[in-house]
Parts: sequence; C-alpha cells; structure tokens
Amino acid sequence: MRLDKKKILVVSHDAGGAEIISAWILKNPQNTYTYLLQGPAVKVFQRRNPKLTVIDEKEANDKLKESCFNIVLTGTSWESDLENNLIQKAKSSKITSISYLDHWVNHRERFGFPKQEWKNMLPSYIWCGDDECLNICKQLEFPEEKLALVPNEYFNEVIEEAQKNNTKEEPDSILYLCEPIQDHMIKQHNDAFHLGYTEFTAIDYFFSQINKLSKNPQRITIRQHPQERPGKYQDTIDKYKSKYQISVSSGETLDNEIQLHANIVGCSTMALVIGVLLKKKTFSTIPPGGTPSPLPFNQITYLRDL
Repeated sequence: MRLDKKKILVVSHDAGGAEIISAWILKNPQNTYTYLLQGPAVKVFQRRNPKLTVIDEKEANDKLKESCFNIVLTGTSWESDLENNLIQKAKSSKITSISYLDHWVNHRERFGFPKQEWKNMLPSYIWCGDDECLNICKQLEFPEEKLALVPNEYFNEVIEEAQKNNTKEEPDSILYLCEPIQDHMIKQHNDAFHLGYTEFTAIDYFFSQINKLSKNPQRITIRQHPQERPGKYQDTIDKYKSKYQISVSSGETLDNEIQLHANIVGCSTMALVIGVLLKKKTFSTIPPGGTPSPLPFNQITYLRDL
C-alpha cells in the first residue's frame, strides 16, 4: 500500500510501533511528515532522523481541526492512550486514520477490547506487516475492508544492516530480553498471573535451566523493555551474580545487541523475532504450565521442551 504526496501526522508512543513506522517512512520519502511522539518512540525516531521536530498533542489537535493533514498514521500502545485518542480526533475531523500493528498478539486489546464498543475505536485502516498478522486479525473478526498487508520494512532493515556489519558474536553469551508482562496482565485482566507466569518467574526459570543453553555461559546481558523502570531486575541480578557474569544492556540498538550474543532468550517479546531473523539460537523462557507464546515462528525453542 503506497501513499503518495500526502500530509501525514505520525503518532507513536511504544517502541515496537515506532520501529516499524519509522522504517516505513524511510522507504516512503514522497510524503510530508509531522510527528507527535511520546515515550520510547521519541528515541526510536530520532535514531533514524536526529533532526526531526516533534509537536505536542495540543498543536496536533489544532492542526487536525484545521485539516492540515490527509492521513493520521499511528502505532498501537499498551501504556498510553495517545494513539487511540488521535484516531478519534481524526474521525471527528473526517481525516483518514491508519494504525500499523507491530506484533501478533492482543490486537483487539490495543483498541479497547473487551469493551463491547471496541470496533468503534478502530481507525479507517489497519496495516499488518505479514500474512500471519493479517490472518490473526481476520480470525478475530476485524472488518476485512479495513485490513491491508504492508510489508514490515523494519525486518528488512535489520537483515540488510546485519549483512553489512558482519558483527561477530561472543561464544556462550546470552541476551535475555525482558518485557512488562505483569503490568499488562493486571491492566487487561486484573491478574498478574493470568498467563500462568510473570516476567520474574520466567527469568528465575531461565536461570534454573541455563545449563541447557551453555555449561559455562561467559556473559549474560539483561536487556530491559523500553517501558520498564531502571533497576527493575536488580534483585534478580543480585540473586545470581555470584554464579554468573551478569550485566544490564548499556544502550546498544536491539539488532546490534542481538548480533553480539550467541543465544537470545525471552518470553514472547517481539524482539525474539529479530533473533530469528538474524539466525540466532532463540529460546522462550515461558515456564511449564505457562500459556504458550503467540509468536508464529517455529524457530523459537521452548527451554521447557529441551
């Protein structure tokens, strides 16, 4: 799906949506873009375009009322209502809105489900980055006339950069990719253990099974999700640091950090997919009894199955 010479308001908060939208923008410079960014999305967009200017929500709303844009293009978020608010503002101003999905899970929840009126919250169109995402949306009874397949340029970008950089991995190293499971489950189900595990029980399970990955792991890097508070896993690090060399990620880009490590582990974060794309040994640490990962990639092995 190609937009040509449009005036587009880009609205993004979470990192996943920011990655996929900012990569798409690089491939589509024929449009004029204005940015309303908050949270982790700011750094993601600035990494690709350090000089971009960000407007605030009030200015964006004023410009929508004045019909300064043809399109509102948004990501989707767990921790923020920014995108959904701007979708409704676009509707009020009779401006086309598009949301780009960046994952394979909780699609309806990103638009207000289980509220009965969730379909009324949907934008004009929903972009899916691959066939699996598109099929999931169809199974979840999203209106098919709203759905479009728009290939994920972020994934293409990751593969191209890896081929150019040829970064060497450190043998027997492990990158642990975190995600705020507990917060999401409390927000969605009012139950931290709705999935049968939390990020904390999963990482403890990982350490109990670490010898399945390496008899002598040289380095373990904990990479926190952009939405997690600094120091969230310090108690976990303190618990195991006498036995293993553990460090917290120092700010490398996700794809670079994955390239540097031999083993990529986590629960069901989209970052695991980058491990698959970069042909790394990739593992899910969801403990026995936990709800299986929704990621549609059979290259991700469950530690509990080894």
